[in-house]
Amino acid sequence: MRPLQAIAEASAAVNQVTIVELFSERRNQNFVYARQEAMYISRMLTGYSFPRIGQYFKKDHTTIIHGIKTVEKRIKADPTLRRHLKK
Repeated sequence: MRPLQAIAEASAAVNQVTIVELFSERRNQNFVYARQEAMYISRMLTGYSFPRIGQYFKKDHTTIIHGIKTVEKRIKADPTLRRHLKK
């Protein structure tokens, strides 16, 4: 299994969304958080470039950058999120 696929599937499972919802265009908060967390973990664990992660998630690289920065801000505001992301 490819690393990004494994991360996406794990993020979907932990956040209780389907893989289809994770990749959807919908902006439901649960889907967005799960997607952003998957992008953040993808960058941290693989070190892949923003364009490469964006290609997998079918998003522009700037969306990946925004998602990662959003998760970083959420971690600073809520330290328990860091533990959640380690699941």
